[in-house]
Amino acid sequence: MDSEVIKEVPIEVTIIDTGETYSIPKQTRVNKLLRMSKVTKPYRIMGAHLNGRLVELNYRIKENCSIRFMDYSDLDAMRMYRRGLSFVLIKAAKKVFPRNDLLIRYYISEGLYCSFRDGTPVLSQKDLFKLKEEMERIVKAAIPFQRKEISTPDAITLFDKLKMHDKVRFFKYYNKEVTHVYYLDDMVNYFFGYLPPDTSYVDLFEFELMSPGFVLRFPLHYSPDKILPFRHQVKLVDVFREYESWAKILEIEDVGSVNKLIAEKKDSELIQIAEAMHEKKISSIADRITHNFHRLRVVLVAGPSSSGKTTFTKRLALHLKANGLRLEQISLDNYFLDRDFSPKDEKGEFNFEILEALDIEVFNEHLRDLIAGKKIELPRYDFGTGKKSASGKKIKIDRDQLILIEGIHGLNDKLTYAIPQDKKFKIYISPMTHLNFDNNNVVSSTDLRLIRRLVRDNFFRDYPPEQTMEMWPKVRRGERENIFIFLDDADALFNSSLVYEMAALKSFVEPQLKAIGRDSPYYVEARRLLNFTSCFLSLNCSKEIPPTSILREFIGGSAFKY
Repeated sequence: MDSEVIKEVPIEVTIIDTGETYSIPKQTRVNKLLRMSKVTKPYRIMGAHLNGRLVELNYRIKENCSIRFMDYSDLDAMRMYRRGLSFVLIKAAKKVFPRNDLLIRYYISEGLYCSFRDGTPVLSQKDLFKLKEEMERIVKAAIPFQRKEISTPDAITLFDKLKMHDKVRFFKYYNKEVTHVYYLDDMVNYFFGYLPPDTSYVDLFEFELMSPGFVLRFPLHYSPDKILPFRHQVKLVDVFREYESWAKILEIEDVGSVNKLIAEKKDSELIQIAEAMHEKKISSIADRITHNFHRLRVVLVAGPSSSGKTTFTKRLALHLKANGLRLEQISLDNYFLDRDFSPKDEKGEFNFEILEALDIEVFNEHLRDLIAGKKIELPRYDFGTGKKSASGKKIKIDRDQLILIEGIHGLNDKLTYAIPQDKKFKIYISPMTHLNFDNNNVVSSTDLRLIRRLVRDNFFRDYPPEQTMEMWPKVRRGERENIFIFLDDADALFNSSLVYEMAALKSFVEPQLKAIGRDSPYYVEARRLLNFTSCFLSLNCSKEIPPTSILREFIGGSAFKY
C-alpha cells in the first residue's frame, strides 16, 4: 500500500502596503515575497514589520500574517543600515590595520565617532582613503550578513575564545537564554538589532577626519538619499572625551562594567561618584559665570527634551547664590503668543516648538527694560485658554543681579536679539552618554531621553506611553531645527547623563512598555526599548539617589518644586 502523501497547507500573507494577499509555502523568505509583490517604495527596502514585529528580509515566514515593508526613510530601517555599515567598517579596519582594535565610540554630527584603542594609530586622510577603498570593495561584493542563533553561554565561550572581552562582559549579565551573532565571511560579531541582507545595502557613506579618529557618516531616515553637511562639533567631542577619561579611571568601560558593580552591590558608591561629578561640573560652570559677572546680565540654559534642564537650572542657581550672586528667573513659557496667532506646521497643527511661537518682541522689550533698571510686569500664559494676560507680578533687577532663563531656544541669538553678545552666557545641557554596550554597539542618548520622558510623563502627567511615543517624532524634529544647530554657540556644555541611570529607570519604564499590546502602532518600538532596558541590571538602592539629583526630575522625590 502506497504511503499517503501529506501536502503542507499554505499560509496566507496580506501585504499592508498594497492590500495584496498571497498563499505561500511556510518558510518562504520575506525577500522572495517582496519580489512576488507589487510593492514599490521611494527608497530601497531594508526590512519589514510582520504581525507587529520587526524582521529581516531573510526571515522565513512561518504563519498567517500581515506584513508592511520599510525603506530607508523608516527609522528602524536606517538603524539596520547603520549596523550593517558598522560591520563593514570593522571588517575593513581589520584588513587595513590588522594590529589595531577599532572602537565605535559615540554619535556626533549625524555620524559615529570612531578611533583605535589608545588613540593609535592617529589617522591621516591617506589612511581614511585606504579604509574607504576597502569598505567600497566589501560593499560592491554584496557579501551576505549571516545571522545565527546560539545560546548565551555559547556566545560567552565564542567571544572569550576570540578575546572579545567587551562582549564577554556584556553577555555575562544578559538575561536571555538565546542570543544571535552575525557572520561576514569569516568574521563574527554581535550587533544590538537586525542587519540588512548583504553589504550592497549600505553603499552610501563618508568619512570626516577628527584626530585621532574619524567620523563615519551616513544618510538618516529624514534624509535617506543624501548625507547632510558635516558640523565639526568640537565642544561636544571635548565633553565625550572628558567623560571617557573619568570612566577609564573608574574602570567603567561599558554596560557590562556597570552591571558587574551592581551585581557586586557596589552601586551605592557608583551613585555617589556620578552625582559628585555632576556637582563638581555645575560648580565649575557657576564659577565661570561668577568670574565674568562684571560683564554678564543674562544666563540662558537650553537643551533637548528630557535633558534635566529644570533641575540643572535650579542647582546652578544655588551655586551662583553660594558664590554671592543674586538672580531673577524668567520662564519662557509665559511668553507664548495667543493661540489665535500661533504658527502651525504643514499638517495645520499648532507648532509650539519653534521660536516664532513666542512673543519675541515683548520678551526683548522686557529684557531691555530690566537691564536698564526699569520695573516690568511679567505676563502669564494660560495653556488651557491659549491666552496671555498680566500676572500682577512686577520685578526689577539691580546691577548686581543676573537674569536666569531656561528654554529650548536659549542658544538661538534671535531669542535675545536686544542683548549684546558679551552680556550673555549660554549653557547647553543634554545626556551625552559615553557608556556603550560594547566596543561596537553605541548606546543612543536619544533613547535615554525617550525613556526619561516616558517615566516622567507617566509619573507626573499620567500619560500612557503611547501618547509620549506619538509626540516624540515632532519633539525630535523640533530639536533638530531649533537646538542642535546652535550647539557650538554655547559657552558651556553640561552632560546630564548618569552612569547608573538606566539601571534606576528600568523598573519604572518596563511595566509601561510591557503593557503596549501587539495591536498598537508602537508595539515594535516598545519591544525595541524593552530589549534595550533588558541589558541593564536593576538598581537595588534607588533610595540613595539624592533628592537634588537630575534623575529625580523623572522618577519623583526631588527636593525642588517644578
